Parts: sequence; structure tokens; C-alpha cells
Amino acid sequence: MEFTGKIALITGGTRGIGRETGRKLGQKGAELILNYWKNDEAAEKTKTEFEKNRIKVSLIKADIGKPEQIKQMFKKIEKVDIFISNAVYGVVGPAVKIGKFGWSLSMDVNARAYLLCAQESVKRMKDNSGKIVAVSSLGSYKYIPGYTAVGASKAAIEAITRYLAVELAEKGINVNTVSAGPVETDSLKYFKNINDLKKEWINKTPFKRIAKPEEIADVIVFLCSERAKWIQGQTIIVDGGMSIC
Repeated sequence: MEFTGKIALITGGTRGIGRETGRKLGQKGAELILNYWKNDEAAEKTKTEFEKNRIKVSLIKADIGKPEQIKQMFKKIEKVDIFISNAVYGVVGPAVKIGKFGWSLSMDVNARAYLLCAQESVKRMKDNSGKIVAVSSLGSYKYIPGYTAVGASKAAIEAITRYLAVELAEKGINVNTVSAGPVETDSLKYFKNINDLKKEWINKTPFKRIAKPEEIADVIVFLCSERAKWIQGQTIIVDGGMSIC
């Protein structure tokens, strides 16, 4: 129960990687604050399931793509020990067709929200104990069809992590990123050619499958622990070896 007494805030925390990260932190004693935006049913289902397993959970509905809603969300939060920036959203399409709306949406929800939420979280963290982990993807530096805007926002996330890591080191706050390969989550449905892409990803991965959300969550949880105290400003690739093939 290494996270007993810790409060973990997870954006996009009621589905996919965020949900599994919350489950694992909660099982180890953390109290959870799960942010979500659109899917009330999934949020309530997650809360009910976690509470049945004696995990303390609070839900906060907020569109973190809007700075004013981030401010409102943090008015409800007094303390943060662990901040997981997991929420992701964006427009999928070729680079030559990405417009102002698609670009801004991806950057606002993914990169800007990470920075703003980290700024607010740090105000609520104790020195020498805070942990920040962001979720990125291989699309930050590798070509994925249709992933232009999201991929660029993920690259920005990794850059923000490095800057935060240096500036927050004096407070003893660890800041890192987990870069995930393809994961079996609802987000895959936004790719029109997903069946072809999955075949390609599976063929490129030594284990001949794509990841489960809990396999990414395991690494995030490790980075939130004191065992990862000497890891700072890093982007840890968790892709089953796909990127080396």
C-alpha cells in the first residue's frame, strides 16, 4: 500500500489507460480524483466499480481544453500528490487538410492542458514528494497516418516534461512521460483504416500483438513511486519493442 495517504489526479481517468492507472494506484492505497468530460455513463461505472473494491474516488467533469474549466476544476481540489496527464483528444486527418480548429483542439486538450494542470497541481503538492507523469505516444516522432495534429501535441508534451523536470527538481518533484505504442482502447476507433493499421502494428511488434491498457498503467504507476526517484525528465517508451523493428 505504498500510495496510502496520497491523492492522485488523473485527467481522462474513467476510461482506457487512465482508468487502469487509477485502479492500480487505488489498489495501492491512493485516493483518486478522476477527471472526464463527455461520457457520464463510463464515469459512473468506473466510480461504482472502484468503490466496490474499497478505492476512494471523486469525479470531476471538466473540459480541460478550456482554461476556465481547468481553473474551476482545481477550485474543488485542495491537495495533489500525483498528477497524471492522460486525457487526449484531436482531429484525425492528413497534414495537408488539418485546419485551425483541428490543430487548436489537439494542442489545447493535449499539450496546453498538461501545462496548465501541472501548474495548478504543483501549487497543491508538498516539496520532495510530488509526482507528475504525462502520457505520450510514438506518434510524437514516428509517422502514423492521420495523426498529424495529435502527434505534434504529443511532441509538445514531451518537451514540456523536460522543462518542468528541470524547473521542479529544486522542489523534489519528479516529472516524466510514458510514450505508449498502440493500445487496445476506444481511441482506435477514430482511425478509418484501423484494421489495416492493427495488422501492420502487430506484424512490427516482436510479441505479435498490441498493448493492453494495464500494461501502460504499470509503468505509469512505477514512475509515481519512490522507486523511480532518480528518473527525471525522461520519456519512457512502452511499446513491446515495436519502435526498434
